[in-house]
Amino acid sequence: MSIDPGPVRRWVVAARPRTLPAAAVPVALGTLSVRPGPVVFYRAALALVVALALQIATNYANDYSDGVRGTDAQRVGPFRLTASGLVPARRVRAAAIGWFLVAALAGLVLATVSSWWLVAVGASAIAAGWFYTGGPKPYGYFGWGEFFVFGGQLGVEQEEFFDLLDAGEIAVDAVDLALDEGLHLGGAGERGVVAEGHIGV
Repeated sequence: MSIDPGPVRRWVVAARPRTLPAAAVPVALGTLSVRPGPVVFYRAALALVVALALQIATNYANDYSDGVRGTDAQRVGPFRLTASGLVPARRVRAAAIGWFLVAALAGLVLATVSSWWLVAVGASAIAAGWFYTGGPKPYGYFGWGEFFVFGGQLGVEQEEFFDLLDAGEIAVDAVDLALDEGLHLGGAGERGVVAEGHIGV
């Protein structure tokens, strides 16, 4: 386990800022794919808040679940809040839930100005984020977690659905972008799980 970065910075490090572009890029590509049609910027902003909050929440949830399960006990790598013992597990869990709530609230606002079926999309994203390494049988430990969450859900749903909301139809170019970016992010995430030794745990 790495050295404690300090009482404030430890929370920033545990949020894993380097993973945030994986949440922002699909939203940006989805927004740009509506052109030459008009871009609804407040919807883009709401979608970005949802994506970033989901990513941060999932990172904290992963920190909590791996910490209480003991997966991070012998881990060599970035600082982890729960495994370090410097932050009570309940506080890390509360942080994860708090960020999931931020995503849910922003998603509800987006749904009210677009379509209510986004509520189902958001609920599935929250469940995927929590059960990635949480619950009795975390699917992230079996190798297909990154492909499903990052490749399928965040990549395809954010880009294709956002394009649908703004343009009123699903463009083929948007689907191609979503699949390409989703598979790229999924592959990167999968390599990270193998490197951390999660598969097969």
